[in-house]
Amino acid sequence: MRILRLSFLALLLLGTSVGVCAQCPPDMPPGINCLAGADAHGAFYLIGVPANYNGRLVLFNHGYTLTPPAPLSAADLGAGLFALGQGFAVAASSFRPDAIGLSGWQVRDAAEDTENLRQRFVQIVGRPQKTYIVGGSEGGLITAETIERFARDEEGRLNYDGALPLCGPVAGGEANWCGGFDLRVVYHLDSA
Repeated sequence: MRILRLSFLALLLLGTSVGVCAQCPPDMPPGINCLAGADAHGAFYLIGVPANYNGRLVLFNHGYTLTPPAPLSAADLGAGLFALGQGFAVAASSFRPDAIGLSGWQVRDAAEDTENLRQRFVQIVGRPQKTYIVGGSEGGLITAETIERFARDEEGRLNYDGALPLCGPVAGGEANWCGGFDLRVVYHLDSA
């Protein structure tokens, strides 16, 4: 009986440290196994693994938002939601809260949260055959940062097999604002 109690306690502790099986959000397609929780930094995550899992993982990085991090819904899987129907596992993070508790603009921390989520997936499900990362807007910048910092593991193996930073302001702050200024000048001169 004591061994049974210790085993149950170990499973309970393991479940809270590496992931919690969760009921899928109501907007998730049928036939998906979900894992959800929060990491040590306060970033919520959602992992969806379809019954016909093909050994490939898509990580999705959302764009800029000021809302406080919260448990994720299927919509938070972004473009990856379509991939679930194709047999891909999909995961997303809310990213950790900033100093005042909002999501905000914290690219370096969000890249770490994305890499932590990939590692959590490996712990829970196993190492995927291929891992892809995609993000739009600020998520595109986070995607680029993640690839730059975490492309390979300690043994030199690829952590990510492909990246798609969509509309990310990857030129840097000044170059992005210069482009916006140029557009304003062109449209202003055109209307004069």
